[in-house]
Amino acid sequence: MLNPNEVYQQTLLKAVKYNSVFEQKGLVLGTNITGHELVRWFRVNRVAPGDPGDQELGEGTNPTETAMSIEKVTGTIKWYGAFTKITSAAKQIDPVKATAQFTKVMGEMARETRENIIRDEYLSNSTNIRNANGVAAVTDIVASVSEADLRNMFRTMEKAGAEKITQIVKAGAGNNTYPIEACYLMYCTPDQAMDFRALTNFKKTAEYSNPDVAFEGEIGACQGWRIISTNLLTASVLPGSAAAGGHSITGKQSTDSTHCDVHRAIGIGKEALGVANLDGGIQSIVKSEEQIGGALNQYSTTGYKMAMCAETFNANWVVLYRTAVSS
Repeated sequence: MLNPNEVYQQTLLKAVKYNSVFEQKGLVLGTNITGHELVRWFRVNRVAPGDPGDQELGEGTNPTETAMSIEKVTGTIKWYGAFTKITSAAKQIDPVKATAQFTKVMGEMARETRENIIRDEYLSNSTNIRNANGVAAVTDIVASVSEADLRNMFRTMEKAGAEKITQIVKAGAGNNTYPIEACYLMYCTPDQAMDFRALTNFKKTAEYSNPDVAFEGEIGACQGWRIISTNLLTASVLPGSAAAGGHSITGKQSTDSTHCDVHRAIGIGKEALGVANLDGGIQSIVKSEEQIGGALNQYSTTGYKMAMCAETFNANWVVLYRTAVSS
């Protein structure tokens, strides 16, 4: 405890990295940068195979050059942070434990801040939107999730050239277990998750031939999608958006008993998003009573500071699925 900040740094980092949903390995392009405000990703766009005749090699001659293009995405690193006071009274019994607990809560706050930054980037930058049952507007949505919608969005992602995130889960020797095809991922609210579970062809993670491959929060798979339930999406619900005129909302959740609540799920392909961190990561900053507590050393502080950015790498590889949910 000669260097308490080191202990508290570990306390905060453990809270930040605990059970990340949007930032799981392989879901984003990760980058650490040093001494810069801007970060840039790039990828080489795919090209169509074209006419085989154009690629036929003549005697001693080369084919026509294939032109390729590079897509560049630039992100701006932004700083985030928060702190709280720890009163001297709260530290009277066990000052180390009190500071550690306050620091842990700050780390949990930093974690949710990171998650929300990534979530909001997905929500605001998708070029693909699917309303339940294919209706035209949010104000027409009264249907919950369906396999027909999942198939439609799966085709949309494949046509856009989005790479699947997962590999095939091969059949195993267990009873009542199933192989799972290579899939895209879909994040949903806990209420939508209950409707996903009710789909005819939904397979629970417990039924995977190898359940260990499941992502954090994954509940199962259906129609080329592996479903992740997270309460981090409850803030993205659009309350009262579905018009009741001419529709029945019986059996659907409704905040005002007149309109269906509309939930948004996020479907993603591989490398749809980039997340960059300023080298050095998240800092835990603890100030003692002597440093910050005023004339009578009335309080200390603990907080976090981090620098990061999240940028959509390919908006065609993100789809938003807007649905009502069963009550």
